[in-house]
Amino acid sequence: MADICLAERSIHPVDTGPDEGAFRAPGQVAHFLPHVSARPPVPEQRGARLVALREQLHDMPELLEAKWHADLRGHLFAHACACDDWPLVAHLGFVMDAFGELSPDALCRVAEACWRMGDIASTVDLLRRVLLQTPRHRQAVLLSDGLHAWFQASRRAGRDIVIDDDTLSLQPLEHHHVDDFRWHYADPGMIDLCCLPDFVDDDDWHDWLDEIHQEGDQALFGIWHRYWGFMGCVSLIFSGDLGLFYYWIGRDFRGAGHGPRAAQLLLEHARTEWGMRACYAKVYAHNHPSLRALAKIGFVHTGIPILRAGAAPEHLVRWPEADGVFDEEAWSFLQKIDATTQVLSLAAGNEALSHCRHAFRRGVVMPAGGSLSEMLGVDCHVQ
Repeated sequence: MADICLAERSIHPVDTGPDEGAFRAPGQVAHFLPHVSARPPVPEQRGARLVALREQLHDMPELLEAKWHADLRGHLFAHACACDDWPLVAHLGFVMDAFGELSPDALCRVAEACWRMGDIASTVDLLRRVLLQTPRHRQAVLLSDGLHAWFQASRRAGRDIVIDDDTLSLQPLEHHHVDDFRWHYADPGMIDLCCLPDFVDDDDWHDWLDEIHQEGDQALFGIWHRYWGFMGCVSLIFSGDLGLFYYWIGRDFRGAGHGPRAAQLLLEHARTEWGMRACYAKVYAHNHPSLRALAKIGFVHTGIPILRAGAAPEHLVRWPEADGVFDEEAWSFLQKIDATTQVLSLAAGNEALSHCRHAFRRGVVMPAGGSLSEMLGVDCHVQ
């Protein structure tokens, strides 16, 4: 497991409430930690706590070296566990294990951290050690059973692939990632921004993931950062040699280039290993950050406006750039992927296109059950 990089600062935590104030002040955490229980933060405060825990290591490097800091290491470990900070749980856990400070329960937490981060060899080794000491340790047995079931299922389905570089790792999204997904999905803007379902509870999320796995036409990966852990998802839905791409990044991690970097990893892998010729993406016309991010990756505007009932207008972009007209390709592909999407034909004429582009600029939402002609006030043909 990689060390925590104390120089990493590519996180943008949102403002926190007054009860998290001590977590925001470097140098004060060491005084604060021993006097407060390691309660889980609310999602809006988690980013600030991740930063503060790393500031603690930055301010007191002796925490990882001196045996007499066992109590403070234990408090730091508990706080890392409380907010599912898996890179820090693993990093601290291996240091504490070398000092002989970990109970079987704590070893299980380190094993869980390694599993989430994709370090399966360390996960197996740690669970084996716990079970040799305590053969019926409940958490170790549950983790071992879960690990075995996941390994068999992912291997049969071909989901055992990991795409990575020095900093990011793309791992197929699996059921044991539900807690990591939940931290970011608590953002009220996530559903509307990313067109994701409104999950009622964890069971609803698991059903959604099962459906994706069963359909078999989607490669859905979690984005894992070496130092910050889970930060979002990246996905391709396939039809033949074309893909429909989307990604989302949690609010705390936006604006640092992680999304485009993850996208490039997936797109290049899909082109070289899976035979993908090109892919499309749909972006709300008002979502300028995503449009800029996709442009950096190499997506280009197709000039084809698209609309979905009950939704704001969207731009259709394509990767990589190519010569020629591909509106027929786009229409055929989108109808296979999402029949609710309507593509305005380029044959509709300049007047219709002009009205549609004006609607895009205004962010007009097409009424559910309505038609393009009704929304635009002109006669146009929808393919």
